This record gives sequence, structure tokens and C-alpha cells, in this order.
Amino acid sequence: MKNTIPKLRKETKVIKIHSDELNDDYAWIKQNNWQEVLQKPQVLNSEVLNYLNEENKFTDSQLEDQKTLKQTIFKELKGRIKDKDSSVPIKDGNFSYFIEYAEGSEYPCYKRSNLGKTDVIFYAQKRSIGQKFFNIASISHSHDHRYIAYNIDKNGSENYLLSVEDLVEEKIITKDIPNTTGEIVWDTNNQFIYYIGLDNNQRPNKIFQHKIGENYKKDILIFEEKDSAFFCSVSISQSKKYLLIRTADHQTSEYYTKDLSQINAPIKLFSKRVEKEEYEIDHRKSHFYILTNYNECKNFKIMACEESHFSKKNWKDFILYKKNILILDFLILKKWIIYLQRFDGLNQIVIRNLDNDKEHTIHFDEKAYELDLSDQYEFDTDWIRFSFSSPITPKSIFDYNCKTKERVLKKTQEIPSGFDSNLYTCERFFCKSHDGAEVPITVFYKKDLKLDGSNPLLLYGYGSYGITIPDSFSTSRFSLIDRGFVYAIAHIRGGREKGQEWYEEGKLLKKKNTFLDFIACAEMLCKKNTLLRKKLLPKVVLQGGC
Repeated sequence: MKNTIPKLRKETKVIKIHSDELNDDYAWIKQNNWQEVLQKPQVLNSEVLNYLNEENKFTDSQLEDQKTLKQTIFKELKGRIKDKDSSVPIKDGNFSYFIEYAEGSEYPCYKRSNLGKTDVIFYAQKRSIGQKFFNIASISHSHDHRYIAYNIDKNGSENYLLSVEDLVEEKIITKDIPNTTGEIVWDTNNQFIYYIGLDNNQRPNKIFQHKIGENYKKDILIFEEKDSAFFCSVSISQSKKYLLIRTADHQTSEYYTKDLSQINAPIKLFSKRVEKEEYEIDHRKSHFYILTNYNECKNFKIMACEESHFSKKNWKDFILYKKNILILDFLILKKWIIYLQRFDGLNQIVIRNLDNDKEHTIHFDEKAYELDLSDQYEFDTDWIRFSFSSPITPKSIFDYNCKTKERVLKKTQEIPSGFDSNLYTCERFFCKSHDGAEVPITVFYKKDLKLDGSNPLLLYGYGSYGITIPDSFSTSRFSLIDRGFVYAIAHIRGGREKGQEWYEEGKLLKKKNTFLDFIACAEMLCKKNTLLRKKLLPKVVLQGGC
């Protein structure tokens, strides 16, 4: 049976795509009841299920001779993961919230500390007992710290059940609101939560208001997205004044606001959707701040307007547009605006004092790295949090004082089996593609590797949907690198490594650039004497998607 490839029966069906007719021998395998299958996997067509099982058996038989290596690598991978671990506490007033994994535990324990006392607010490992499947999407505490709300998936469908608990009374007061996502927003008066409901196609399209302690069947639908191409999300402004409802497809967005300081405040449209126009908003004092590509600013800029006059005609430039710099994200605090930008494929954190408009940038010395802003609860603070890693540097969490520029290391990713960054080298350079475009390449390997062309190289790339492949740390790669591999990441067009145009130059009629960039990078790495010689082209392993 080892060499017997599973066969799937053919049943020809004519498929019409636009004006073309195609014969599809396997169209029947698409299950029309997939929504039901998600809820009840046992109703999957038995013929399809049997075929999938046969494929799995065939794969196992073909990889039988790799069983010992598989076990060895699994042991290596597991050895790099800390079994007992905890997150860095996030401060919210007098409380600090964090997650902790006990040794041998599959699920986290959610905790908080206050004045030297630590309490368990949700023990997921205990809650999972007796469940065939258990996954918690999110957990959120009320502003007065009395309640928690959480979303749980008990069957793998990603249709989450939402519940609310009273931490003082130690009891569930709202149980199992069905068909929700992981997003939860608390009203500032701690009387309501806002959550997202799913339609029959798993699309998040409805925003509900739930009064704590009441039957969820009384929940009020406050917003519904009718366009099937648009998905909803919900959040709260950093100032805690506004509920923010976002609806968007891949390239167009629209926001609605609700003033949480007024119980009966209406839902207001912020700015009407315009095709291929995107924006994100946040609030501070009497103003909204808008991250947007409005007016052909493809790499985004930040604008501002008064909260009482937020029509587009009142938007004013705040962070000016720079054609070669992509603004990715921003954070508004009482005295600061912090924005994350990308230049030439590398992220930078820029901090502006809102009292005097002075700016400074947080600098890093490594040639290639990944840098991200972290979420935080507090608004009136000088402190922010960010994460930093590189292909050869484990992830580190820092707190940073915007006023004093003090940088405090809070945690570094621990590798139980041991790891020494000094044993590895990371390089970054550019490859000239077929049309002259400069494609960034990140390459890393062991320092003691003899670079004579005898070593295999894995070249990874993606290049689609504007997704950027980060130069971050990954423990799984080192099972290759420690065996003599050179690992390379080609930041090809189709992603947003070098801004929005980098994405647009790798899509639709320009999609070929994605593949030609990848080929150019492979050829360059083979010709580059310091890495591989051309005669060893078969030693290059290509991995990617598009």
C-alpha cells in the first residue's frame, strides 16, 4: 500500500467563470453544507471524509523512513518552547493584567495583581476539562475591574460563545451568547458590552449592545453591514470616550462612532466609504486623528479634525505625507502621538510631543529586524510598550518613556534548550530585479559556516495581498540552520515591505513581478560567492506563496 496513491472519482461538471466555460472533474467535492459541517464535523460527506483519511495514510507511508528525523526535530522544536511562562503585565490603573502558563498546561491562566495581591480571574485549563475542543478567543475586563467577558469555541467552528462573569460575586451573569467573534468592548459605565455577530457565511457583520445580566435575546442590534464584501470590527478609542465601529473590505474602509459618555447617544457616520480609500481613527481631547490614504497619499498620512466637525472638508494635515515612507499604525495618548512607519523595508517608531510638536525616533542597530507597537490600556501616561526581534535575536519586550527616552527591558524570549545569538550572522542587501527594482533580501546562517558553495539554501518568499514577511525571530528555522542551511527571505513585490506601490506592482496584470523578483533573488544568491556558487543551483530550496 505504500506506493498506492489515493484516487478520487471523477464527475465532470461545467463551471461558468465570467464568459468562460470550464470542465471540472472534481467540483462535486465542494460541500454545499459547509456551514453545517463547521458546527457538526460528523455530517461531512462520508466519501469526502474517507478520501481525506486515505490521503493522510498515504502521506504517512511516504514519510515512514523520516520517522526518526521527525521525532528528533519535534524534540528540538519543543525544547525551544518554554513550558512554564507568563506575559509581561499590562497596567490599567491600580491593576496589572497578565497571562500565565503552568508547566504541562495546554491553556493559559488569566491573572491580575493589585497592591501586591495576585488573583486568578479565568483558569482556561480548568474550564477545558471534559471538552473535546476548547479555544478561548479573548477575555476583556470592565473599566471598574468588577466583570470579565470572554469568548469560547467548544467545537472548532470559530463561532464563539460569549459569557460575562461577576468577579466579586464569583458567578456567571450572562452565559453563552452564540455566534460571536473575539471582539468585546465595555461601556464606560460598565453596564453594557458591545460585540460582533456572525452571519451564516461566518462574516462578522452585526454589532450588538448587551446589557449585563439580561437575557441576550433582548440584545439591541445597533449596526449591520449589508454589503457582503465588507467585514465589521469594533473597538474603543484610547481616550475611552468613543465606541468605534469599522467596516471594511481589503481596500476600502468606513467608520461609525458612538459617544460612550451618553447612554443614548446615536451611531454617527464618520466619513462615507469611497472605493480604494482607507482610514483609521482615534480620539484625543476635542479632536479625532485620522490615518488615511485620502487624496492619493498611497503610503498614508495622519490628519486631524474637531470631534464636532468630522466631515472630510474639515480634515487638516497633521503628519505630512512622505512618498517613500509608509505609515503603518499610530497610537494616541494624552500628551503624545506615536506612529509606526516603514522605510526601505524596516519599521521605525516615531514619537511626537503634542504640546510642542517635537519629534524623535527610537533607533536600533541591527541590519534586519521586526518592530511593533503593543496595545495598552492607559491614556494619560508617558510610557509605551513595543516588541523587538530579529532573525537571530529572540523577541524582547520594552517599556519606553516618551519624555525621558528611558528604555526598560521587561522580558526577553527564553529558549530552554539554549540559544546564543553570537553564534549566528544576519545580513541584508538588495537584489536588482528584471526591471531594475531593488528587492530587499535578508540572509542568516551560522557564523562558523564555511561559505564555499557546499551548503544548501532555503529561499522563502510570499508576495501577495500586501502581506509583509517580517524579519522576526522564529525558533523553528534553527533546526535547518544548525544543520548547515543558509536561510534567506526575499521581500518580493506583492507585499508592502517598501510601501503601497510595492504591493500594487505585484498584483493583477503586474503579478508576474512577484515571480520574477523571486527568480532574480534566487539567481543572485547562487551567483554571490559568499553564499552559493552557481554550479550548486539544485541545492537551493524554494518555498513561498502568491
